Amino acid sequence: MSHDAPPRTVRAMLKWFKDDRGFGFMSSTEIAQDLFVHAAIIRRSRIQLRFDEVYEVSYAFGEKGPTVTSIKAVQTEYVTGTVERYYARRGYGFISCAEIGKVYVHKSVLDAANIPVLARNQHVKVRLSDAKPRPRAIAIRI
Repeated sequence: MSHDAPPRTVRAMLKWFKDDRGFGFMSSTEIAQDLFVHAAIIRRSRIQLRFDEVYEVSYAFGEKGPTVTSIKAVQTEYVTGTVERYYARRGYGFISCAEIGKVYVHKSVLDAANIPVLARNQHVKVRLSDAKPRPRAIAIRI
């Protein structure tokens, strides 16, 4: 692993993990690439990863791309919203949440939740990042 740059931190969710192989990948809407995660890092973090939870992960760039170096659980709540519009061909859309306003949602968030597409006026629950200038959905439930 390269030690040239300090580790970066993002919020991510478990995409898949193979217990028999001891590794998997996490996805984040904050970076384009998936993050490689090894079982040793999970053990060292003393948490059990779940597919529907958000984690704060530090990563560094290794020989095979971004590699998780530490994981922390993040306590985040879901907020309720209504789909304003979703552009399936473009892979993004917007959800209106009463207490927050307009929230950006990317196709990768839908993919992580196994949701193929969103419909206008559909009610959803989303977890949010604190991205600027507008909050982004980092997890979604129907």
